[in-house]
Amino acid sequence: MVLHARLRLMTAVLVALSVQIGAEVSYASQTSDSMQFTLGRLFRASAPPPCKVGDAPTKMLGAGGKYAVLDTNLRLPNGWQPPNLIKVPGGHQLQRDAASAWRRMALAAADAGVKLHIASGYRSATHQQTLFNRNVKQHGRAHALKYLARPGHSEHQLGLTVDIGLSQGALLRAEPRAGTASTKSQRAANWMRDHAASFGWVRSYPKGMQSKTCYGDEPWHWRYVGVEEARAFMASNLTLREYLWLKR
Repeated sequence: MVLHARLRLMTAVLVALSVQIGAEVSYASQTSDSMQFTLGRLFRASAPPPCKVGDAPTKMLGAGGKYAVLDTNLRLPNGWQPPNLIKVPGGHQLQRDAASAWRRMALAAADAGVKLHIASGYRSATHQQTLFNRNVKQHGRAHALKYLARPGHSEHQLGLTVDIGLSQGALLRAEPRAGTASTKSQRAANWMRDHAASFGWVRSYPKGMQSKTCYGDEPWHWRYVGVEEARAFMASNLTLREYLWLKR
């Protein structure tokens, strides 16, 4: 059940309770105050815990772990491998549904004059360990923990995530903004903001949200969750980690 359905259900329950209680205050006032208090309490109770470095197993929700929450604490089960990996342009791999969605999105972007490339797709635990160790050596452990997941904690290991490049070796680094885009990177950022959800892709790590996502901002990092969930997520005003946590 997506987030909107949950909110409608909670609203209906609260209205029914307000009738049963029969308080002396007005029905409208009681319902409004009760809803605000209870919805706030329910969200706080269902919000993900504060970010920390750990190794707790996550719940593998959805086909192929599509709705699994991965962060600095939650990790994949040992030895888990994504199903139905197939090759995509650039020599990378994705799960079949994600690969099909990527092809459709890349074609639509190209028709709009935006060229999207996969700079990184599925990664094995061994590959992720190599990348993490390299980042630690170059920038220190604190920097690595902020911008690169340890093996088992990376969304790339799901086979549902891509790092988007604009050309060989160049990542999508621009943030979307209002108005006409003046650079190739800006046009791509704006196009992804406006159209990616229609193909089932969402951004995992938006700017300024590290306390909620557990990682620094990455304009290039996008995860496939399916069209229905992507659209519901976009309407939720939550980070992806918060949204997926509600499905647990």
